[in-house]
Amino acid sequence: MATVTPDTAPSLLEDVPKGIIYGAFSVVIVLQLLNIFTFNWHPELRLPLSAMLAAIHLTLAAVTLLLRRAHWAMILLLSATINIAVLLPPHMLGLSEMRGLDMAELSRRLVLPLMMIWTLSYPLALPVRLLKGAAIFGTVYAGYIVLTEPQFVYNINDGFLRFASLTGGFDQVHLSAKFVALQIVLLDLLRRARLMNPVVAWAMIGICVILMDGYGARAQLLFVAIYWAYLFYCNYRQDFVVRWLPALGFVLAVTAAIIALQVGTDIESWGSGRIGTWQYRIQLIAERDLVTLLFGSGVGADNMWTPQWGWGDDTLISHNDYLYFLTDHGIVGLLIPATFLLGLWMRVGDYGRAIVLAIVITSVVDNGYFRTPMLAGWLAIVLSTSLLASLLRGEFPGLKGGSLRV
Repeated sequence: MATVTPDTAPSLLEDVPKGIIYGAFSVVIVLQLLNIFTFNWHPELRLPLSAMLAAIHLTLAAVTLLLRRAHWAMILLLSATINIAVLLPPHMLGLSEMRGLDMAELSRRLVLPLMMIWTLSYPLALPVRLLKGAAIFGTVYAGYIVLTEPQFVYNINDGFLRFASLTGGFDQVHLSAKFVALQIVLLDLLRRARLMNPVVAWAMIGICVILMDGYGARAQLLFVAIYWAYLFYCNYRQDFVVRWLPALGFVLAVTAAIIALQVGTDIESWGSGRIGTWQYRIQLIAERDLVTLLFGSGVGADNMWTPQWGWGDDTLISHNDYLYFLTDHGIVGLLIPATFLLGLWMRVGDYGRAIVLAIVITSVVDNGYFRTPMLAGWLAIVLSTSLLASLLRGEFPGLKGGSLRV
C-alpha cells in the first residue's frame, strides 16, 4: 500500500492509470443519472443500464482488490461475502417459502458493497467538472420534473399532496427524496472543497430543500440535519460543551422516547404506523425457533402485510433497515450492515463519516441504501467526493501525521 502526503498526492493513482479510472467515473456518473431519471419513464433501459453499471463496478472492484488489499476494502469484501452466505440456510435448508434466488438478487448483493471499494480507492480520479455538472443538472432537472408533472396523494390516510417522483413511478417517492438528500450533501461537499461557487451551491441546496419538503421527506431531512450536525461537532469538538453534546443528546432522546412510550396513546400509529409495524415484526421474531432466529426466514420475509399498513392486500417493508436484516437473515444477517458501515467509516474522513453516521441513524426509521444499488451507486459517488474534499482541505484519513493510506 502507498502512503500519500500533500506533496505526493498525485501518486495515489500510480498503480492504475488515471485515464482508466477517470473514464470509468465519467461513465458511471452519466449512467447512474440516466438510470435514476429513466427508471420508470423508459423501463426498457433498466436492464441494459443496470447491467453496464454492475459490470463496471464488479470489474474495477476486482482489479482494485488485486492491486491493493487495504483493511477497509477487505471488510467491505467480507460484507459482500456474508450477504451471499446468509442466503444459504433459509433457502437450502427449507426454512421458508420465500421467493427463489436469481442472478439479479445475487448481483445486487455483490455490487452494493463492492462498488464502494473502487470508488473510494481513487478519489483524485473523480472528473470534477462532470461531477459539478451532474450536481447542478440533477437538481435543476429534478425541479423541472416537479414543476411539469402533477402532484398526487401517496398515502390516502394523510391526504398530503406530494411532488411527482423523479423516476416517473408512483412507488418511487422515497427514492426521489433520498436522491435529493444526497444532492444536498454532494453540493455541500463541492462547496467545502472549494470546487463550486458558494452562491451557486447554496442556490441549488435551496432548491433541494424545497423538493424534500414537497416529498414530505422527514427521514431525509433528518439525514441532512445529522450530516451538518456532525460536521458542526467536528469543527468545534475542542470546546468542552460541544464535546459532550452527542452524549447529552443521546441520553435526552432515549429518555424522551421512554417517557413517550409510557404515557402516549395509540402508539401503534406513530411515525405513520412505523411503531406498530416494528412491534408486529419484533413479536414474530421473538417467537422464532433458534435456527430461524439466527438465519432468518429468507429473502422477502420483511415484505409482509401488517395491520398498521394494511391497505387492502398490500404488503410493505418495515421502514427499518436493521429489522429488515433481522427478519430476512436473522441475527447473523446484522453482520452485513455492521461490516459495510465499518468499512466505510475506516476509509473516509470527517466529511464521509458525517454521511455514514446519518445512514446509521436514519436506517432506524427508513429503508434505503442497503436495498437498492440504484441509490447506493449515487451514494458511492458522494462518499468518494467526501474523500476528495478531505484531501483538498488537508485532512488525510487512514494514518496519523497527515498522510493517506490507500
